[in-house]
Amino acid sequence: MSHEFLVQILERKFSVDIFWDESWNGGAPVDIARVSESYEHFVFFQIMYKPAMVRSIRFKNVTYVPMYDHVWSNRKKYWRGIGAFKIYCFSRAIHERVSGLGLTSMYGQYYPAPEAPEINYGHSKPVVYFWQRTNELTWEHVRRLFSPDDVSKVILNATTDPEHEFVRPSETDMRDYRIQVVSWFDDRNDYLAILSQADIVIAPRLREGIGFSTLGAMARGKVVAAADFPTANEYISNENGYLFDVENLSRLAVSDFARKAEMSHSKYVEGAKRSAGIEEELLRFVKESGSPFARMLTVVMHSVLSFLGVGGSRLRA
Repeated sequence: MSHEFLVQILERKFSVDIFWDESWNGGAPVDIARVSESYEHFVFFQIMYKPAMVRSIRFKNVTYVPMYDHVWSNRKKYWRGIGAFKIYCFSRAIHERVSGLGLTSMYGQYYPAPEAPEINYGHSKPVVYFWQRTNELTWEHVRRLFSPDDVSKVILNATTDPEHEFVRPSETDMRDYRIQVVSWFDDRNDYLAILSQADIVIAPRLREGIGFSTLGAMARGKVVAAADFPTANEYISNENGYLFDVENLSRLAVSDFARKAEMSHSKYVEGAKRSAGIEEELLRFVKESGSPFARMLTVVMHSVLSFLGVGGSRLRA
C-alpha cells in the first residue's frame, strides 16, 4: 500500500502505532483526544481534520504529510488554518506554496530502490501500457497520443478505481492498435510479466501524491508519458519521458523511445541515491519541534496511519 514506505522510514527512529480513519468511507474518525494522551509525536498522512478540531488537542509536535492529489486545489485559508504544524512535502509544488505562506515546510523527493533495467532494444516500435484508473484519463485521450503506425501494440488494464468505468476501445481501434485488454493481477509476478513487455507506460492519473506505479515503471527503465501536472512533472521531463497537455493533446514523437528508456533509468538511479539522504532529513524534521505554538505528534491516516492519515499513527522516540 502507498503508505507503507513512510511507515518503514519512521520505524527506523520511532515506535509507530497506526490509526486508520474511516470517516471518508462512512466509518468513524480517529478519536484524537484519546490517542493523543500517550504520544510524543503525531503524523497526519494524507488526511487532515478541520483545524479547529486539531488545535483543540494539546499535541506537542505535529507533522502533516499531504499528498498533492488530495490538496492541490486547497486555498490559502486551509493552509493558514494549520499553520502551527510542520508540513513535510513529497511534492515541490506543495512545498513552494506552503513555504511561501510562511509555514514550516520541508521538501523531499522520494524514490524506491531501482530495479534492473528492462529495455527492449529489439522493439522497432514501442509497446504501450496504460492502466485506466479514472475517467479523467481514458483510452479516448491516449489514442490521440499515438497513431496505429507509431506502436507495435497497446496493453490496456481495465481495472478502474471505484465509481469509475472502463472506456473500451472501438472494434476498429482494437484491431488497428493491436490492443490487448487485461484486468487486475492477483499475482504481482503476472503484472511484472506484462510490464516487462512495455516500452512506454502512461501514468494512470492526471495528478498523483507520489505516483508509485509511475516510479515502478521508471525503476525498470520504462519511459513514462504523463499529464503535465505534479507530481509526475517533478520526476519526468521531455528528456527522460513525455509530458503532454491533456487539454491540447497531440501525437508524441516516440521514435527515440529506446534512448529515453536509458535516460529514464539513469535519472531514476541518480534520484534513488539522493533519496537516502532525504529519509534522514524527514526523520529529523519529524522529531524536532515546529513553531512554539505547535501541538503534539502521532500518525493518522485515511483508513491510514498515529500516524493519522487517511488514517493515523503515534510515534514514540
